[in-house]
Amino acid sequence: MVGVYIIKSTIKPNRVYVGSSINIIKRWKNHLSSLRYNKHKSKKLQNHYNKYGLEDLQFSIILECEIDILIKNEQYYLDLYCPYFNTCKIAGNILGYKHSKDTRAKMKKPKSEEHKKKLSEIRQGCIPWNKGIKNIVCKQLIIKIRKPRSEEHKHNISLARKGSVPWNKNRTDLPKHSEETKQKMRKPKKRRI
Repeated sequence: MVGVYIIKSTIKPNRVYVGSSINIIKRWKNHLSSLRYNKHKSKKLQNHYNKYGLEDLQFSIILECEIDILIKNEQYYLDLYCPYFNTCKIAGNILGYKHSKDTRAKMKKPKSEEHKKKLSEIRQGCIPWNKGIKNIVCKQLIIKIRKPRSEEHKHNISLARKGSVPWNKNRTDLPKHSEETKQKMRKPKKRRI
């Protein structure tokens, strides 16, 4: 989803952050990760998050638009809201930027065991960015916080699903997997690190 988004405090509604992205959902995940690791580039937003928590921040999309007018639209909303959390009041992006060959080579270079150990030690005790997040619903444009389901809730879900027919049951128009593909699917998938 390409467009302009806003992060707004519910306790202090005059405090907002305006941004734009060619992939808003991914950008929100980046914001959450930075906030949880206490590394967000906006110190005001980071301090607010540290004091009030994620529950106070509301993520929403202001406008969906084409990539070529994205920065222009972001600047319009930056001027309109005069956002408290934004460090930079001028819209910009790094679309089309390419790293040099030397930088790409450094990024591809495998990390030594010592380096991996240091990274592991640094991350000890840090909360993963997605801990506690159930899903991001674009229609409602709010991040829902995961709450444990009660036994009654689980029972109601089970009742609702009883008697429903799976979408692919008795469908003859769907392609069939070959035996080779079925064997590949049966093999346990290796976890990506």
